[in-house]
Amino acid sequence: MTKMPTSVPTALGKSCWSCQGLVTGEPFCPTCQVIQPPDPALDYFQLFGLPMAFPLEMARLEQLYQSLQRHYHPDRFAARGATERRFSLEHVTRLNQAYQTLRDPLARSNYLLARIAGPAFLTASQEAMDAEFLLEVMEDREALEAVNLSAGDAGPRLERLRGQAMARIEQEEAALHRLFAVVIATPAPASLQQIAQINHRLRYHHRFLEAVDQAEERMV
Repeated sequence: MTKMPTSVPTALGKSCWSCQGLVTGEPFCPTCQVIQPPDPALDYFQLFGLPMAFPLEMARLEQLYQSLQRHYHPDRFAARGATERRFSLEHVTRLNQAYQTLRDPLARSNYLLARIAGPAFLTASQEAMDAEFLLEVMEDREALEAVNLSAGDAGPRLERLRGQAMARIEQEEAALHRLFAVVIATPAPASLQQIAQINHRLRYHHRFLEAVDQAEERMV
């Protein structure tokens, strides 16, 4: 069985898998211009050349994503060897994962939290919500269940519930802006725990919005 070529670490970087020239983080070898394997050391923000932060300019992220997609697209490597085609696909796959994560505020928050506090923190922080939030959850569910989908006021009542959930999401995301501005520089455990709890609440609010959507689809 033939061993697949890989980049070899050197004192200053890595050697190109094809020509053995020095590669210091570039996606293409500066000597022979051949595509290199994705660098697993780059986080999703570095992949797009963005600073690690919770607020992101979506138009800028979209622009960078489209540009990098064209850069690595497998169609560009269709006539190349199997190794180049494989590396192209690996780049595109990782790029898509990064884009989907960063474009969604909740996924971005969880990713940032894992980068700052470590993946184990996400598991260790799965604590029960406070009594006030649990009461809010029960009231939301009861209000949704009380909507008679065949009644004339069903639409406005569902829209009010949607508006309440969206307002809570906006409020929680504003809190994440404030907290991440602090913890990225100084990762205090108490603030990290606050972020984890906000993420738990955001998951619920998004699930509730999905339930409202489903109720609207069932309206007579």
